[in-house]
This record gives sequence, structure tokens and C-alpha cells, in this order.
Amino acid sequence: VWNVDLNGDGSSKLGEAIRQKNYSWVSRVLRSGETVQYPFFVRVPGAGPYLVQFSVPLPEAEIRQHQKAGGPTGRIYWDGAAGVTVVRARGK
Repeated sequence: VWNVDLNGDGSSKLGEAIRQKNYSWVSRVLRSGETVQYPFFVRVPGAGPYLVQFSVPLPEAEIRQHQKAGGPTGRIYWDGAAGVTVVRARGK
């Protein structure tokens, strides 16, 4: 998760990353063409725009199977991203 600084000239930049470990699940097998959505929650320091990104590298055994089936070489990740605006932050 990164907070997004929006400047008056229309430009933006990402602030310092807020990293959070995955505590919800360990493993999930995806079938060809399948889409799975998981809700997840993150804690942010306050109101404002944020970029939330999820990224998981495929295990080496799955990459070997992928390459054996004719897939390209290199690291492969399951990932996704979304922009989120926190309107009102709850106090601690």
C-alpha cells in the first residue's frame, strides 16, 4: 500500500510503502480461465488516496511445470492493484 501525493499541477508520486503480510490463506489452486476474488484489509495512517497492490510469486515447482508445458521463462507473479480513497480515518 502506498499513499499517493497529488500535486496542484496534476502530477503525483507514491509515498513510502506500507507492507503487510498475508494472514488469511496459505494456498489456492487456480484453474485455467478461473478468477478468484479475496477480500483483504490493510491499515493506513490516515485519510487520502492510496494505491493497494497484491503480488505473490509462483513457487518454483509451479514455474517448472509452466515451463515444461511450453510457457516462457522468468519469474511469474499473481498480482492485482486498485486505487482506494480513505475519506474518514478512525482514530486510534
